[in-house]
Amino acid sequence: MKITKYIVLLLFLLVSIYYTNYSISVLREKDPIMRKIEDSISKYEIKPINAEIIENTIIPGLKGIEVDINKSFNEMKKYGSYNEAMTVLKEIEPTISVNNHYDKYISSGNKENRLVSIIFKVEEKKEISKVISILKEKEVPATFFIDGNDLDRFISIINKNKNNQYEILSFKGKYNSSFMKTSMSYLENITKEKTNYCYTEEENDELLNLCRKENKHTIKPKYIFKDNLLKQVKENLENGMIISITINSYTEEELSTVIDYINKKGYRFVTVNTLLTE
Repeated sequence: MKITKYIVLLLFLLVSIYYTNYSISVLREKDPIMRKIEDSISKYEIKPINAEIIENTIIPGLKGIEVDINKSFNEMKKYGSYNEAMTVLKEIEPTISVNNHYDKYISSGNKENRLVSIIFKVEEKKEISKVISILKEKEVPATFFIDGNDLDRFISIINKNKNNQYEILSFKGKYNSSFMKTSMSYLENITKEKTNYCYTEEENDELLNLCRKENKHTIKPKYIFKDNLLKQVKENLENGMIISITINSYTEEELSTVIDYINKKGYRFVTVNTLLTE
C-alpha cells in the first residue's frame, strides 16, 4: 500500500509540475513584452552560411545571429517593460563548419566580407625589416609564416610588432611531429598566442595529415605572387582573398602601392586568423 501511495503522489507531483510549467508558458506567450520580442525576431535574424567544400579545399562559412528569446524576456521583465536595447542576441554555428574539417586545404576566406589578408613566407636568411616598416607605416596587419629553425632571429621583431600574426613555416616543405610541436610551442611562448595554421603552396598529403592530427588548418593560397605584384593584385582582387607574397626586392618595392590600391577599393586588411574565423 505504501508503494502505491508513493507512486500516486509522484504522479500527482509530475502532473502538477507539467501544468505549472504549461501555465507559465501560456502566460509568457500572452505577455506584451514577449509578443514584442517575437515581433522583432526577423529584424535581427541572420542565417549562418555553411563552409563551402570543393573537392579537397574548403572556404570557411559564417556564423548566424538570432534573438535569445528567453534571456531577452527575462532582462526586460526585470526592467518592467519592453526595451529594444535590451534584446539579447546569440550566435548560430553553421551546419558545415571549417572547424570540423582539418582534412581540407583552405584557399581563401568567406566571400561575403570585404576582407583580405596578406601572408609572407619567411624562409632561412630572409629579412623582413623593410616589410615590417611598410606595414607599420600603413597600419596594416599581416601574417608571417616563419621557419621554425630561425625563430631566435625574429624574437625582437615579433615582440615589437604585436599587430601581426605569426605561424610556423615547414622546413623546406616538410613538417615532422617533433619539429612542429617544439617550434610551435616556442613561438606560442613568445607571442602568448595559439598557433593555428600550416602553410603549403602545393598539395602535400603528408603535411595535410600531420597538421590535421595536430588540429591545425592547412592554408594553400589560391594566389602566390613573386613579382608584378600590383598588376596581379589588380587582376585578381576579390573578397576573402589570401595574398601570399614572396619577399624579394620586387615585391618590397611595390608593397606600399599595392596596400594603397587595396584600401582605395574599399577592402580591409586583417590577419589570416581573423579572415578565416567563421
